[in-house]
Amino acid sequence: MSHNPDKTHALQRIRHAASLDFDKCFMRRDKKGIYFDEFQAEFKAHEMRQLYMGTSRNSKKVELQNIGKGDKASYSRYQRFTEDYNKSNAHKTELYMVFSLTLLEDAWLKKEPGATFEEVKTWFTANRKVINEALEEGDESLAETEAKASVVVPGFSTKIEMLYKQMTDDAYQSKGQPTVFHFYDDSKRILDALHVFYSAHSALIPANITLKLHCVTDGVIEDYRPAEEAIFEIKSTRELNDLLDPDLSGECFRIGLKAAIKACGHENLIELDKDPDSADPADQQSMQHKTSHAFAQAVVKAERQFKHAATRRLVPVLGTAAGFAVFGAVSTMTVLRIMELSATGTLQAAVSNPVVIALAVVAILALAAGIISAVYLRRSNHVRKHSVLVTSSSPKQEGGVDSKADSVKPDGQ
Repeated sequence: MSHNPDKTHALQRIRHAASLDFDKCFMRRDKKGIYFDEFQAEFKAHEMRQLYMGTSRNSKKVELQNIGKGDKASYSRYQRFTEDYNKSNAHKTELYMVFSLTLLEDAWLKKEPGATFEEVKTWFTANRKVINEALEEGDESLAETEAKASVVVPGFSTKIEMLYKQMTDDAYQSKGQPTVFHFYDDSKRILDALHVFYSAHSALIPANITLKLHCVTDGVIEDYRPAEEAIFEIKSTRELNDLLDPDLSGECFRIGLKAAIKACGHENLIELDKDPDSADPADQQSMQHKTSHAFAQAVVKAERQFKHAATRRLVPVLGTAAGFAVFGAVSTMTVLRIMELSATGTLQAAVSNPVVIALAVVAILALAAGIISAVYLRRSNHVRKHSVLVTSSSPKQEGGVDSKADSVKPDGQ
């Protein structure tokens, strides 16, 4: 779907969506609850319609590692907050908010959206009593053992890949409605890195979205300004609102991460933007720039190829439709012409009439064109379904990494 956002945005109401960090942001620093009243007031003021989990715990492994250390479980708290928020605002339909269960592990491992969330929730519910008793005795082994058996989902400590996937999915979910996407975090390092990255790569922001960053300190929510003169709202520089469905955005997400893994050159896959061999800020900045740039380049290239592939698929679609339409119309004309000639002569003479023969030839050619286009379309859809558009399985080609990236070691960090 493509349209000019400048013409449609003026006609549509601005929508608001949020991605919310958990530890020390949504969850109180003393871990005795969440900042419910503060975020209820914040979300109500913006009439927030969609909530995403902006925590680094976007995989089963990291969530269970945190639980094993005695931290509170995060997934259920997001869900309960959304339910309580909607109940308290039930009298106003414009305040109804949807909570997204989709996590980055779903995209990385090509799971159904929400599958990881349900896996963790089911496991934690079944083991809650045993976990709590073990933690009271200082035993972290239960959650840690489960965490070690879980897959490492690569990512950036600055969450750039998380924001890309969530904003892209949100654009598709909203059908291109103009949206302000709010991101809340307590870490100024993360917020500053996101500001720098998306200011430089604003073409990765869907055309209908404006990104707005917020800093949360002990429940106090403020617009994040990295400098007095800095613009804290980052607008997309895309000319068209090309919406990617979750499968395609997931493919772009995986391609970008594989390119970043190839660029980083180390095994700490959870923090691709950090240099584990140096404490020098210059080296850290260099690593962050190198891996984030690789991610951005690979994603842009993948999106462009998907767009071109969609355009190429349009040709056989139109060919199929046109071929069968012409066949139907000409066949009808041929039959009517034969009936007209038969009324004043013999059927044999009508069938052998030059005009009838010409119409029959056109009908046959149109039918053939429609069948060929349909076969080509079916074949191209089959190829698209069973292959990766960008050849990420080959480490020798740009944007690709060794296929081992899909099956990294559980203890790869």
